[in-house]
Amino acid sequence: MKRGQPNTSSITFNAYMRKRRYRRNLILILSFVIIAALSYLDHQGYLLYQPDRSSKWDGATGTVIKIIDGDTIDIRFDHIKNKQNQPVVERLRFWGIDTPETEKRRNNIIIQQAEPYADQATHLTTQLCMNQPITIRTQPFRLRGRFGRLLAYVILKDKTVLNEHLLSQGLATADDRWDHEHLHRYQQLQLGAQKEKRGLWSSD
Repeated sequence: MKRGQPNTSSITFNAYMRKRRYRRNLILILSFVIIAALSYLDHQGYLLYQPDRSSKWDGATGTVIKIIDGDTIDIRFDHIKNKQNQPVVERLRFWGIDTPETEKRRNNIIIQQAEPYADQATHLTTQLCMNQPITIRTQPFRLRGRFGRLLAYVILKDKTVLNEHLLSQGLATADDRWDHEHLHRYQQLQLGAQKEKRGLWSSD
């Protein structure tokens, strides 16, 4: 190469490296945007949109066969059959509320202590619906939670909405992680329990 002439191989290599860094940064940015978008859609419930299945569950009646905690129950639906022609049993999480967590054990070792009023919330749910017929109402845009549980409003045989009753007794908080048609009402029920110093909001 003559003196004064540019090193074309060096220029080509530098251009290649700049292009490679640009492509790498572009991929990172696009990946971040896609992850953020998927996270937002999942938070809003759109990734679990199942209109055909939701219509099957909305208004379904069943019998409560097990209480997991204050806001989670197992229901047997006698009119809905599985592939073995047996009644379907589903685990259901109450829509729009969150009750205190109960004690968690693994291999008979406590891994999580019960939160205050967890036992009271579980007892009330047990008292009102164990072995009782209930009706569930689902939201069309989010049928199941991340653990595969049905998400629904639970209506007792006397037409009481158990989700609302737990809130009014101060044994649950309004869960605002996902919007739903009764969110404002649930927030007002929680506020009422706070003013009355019930359950979680008592001075005990």
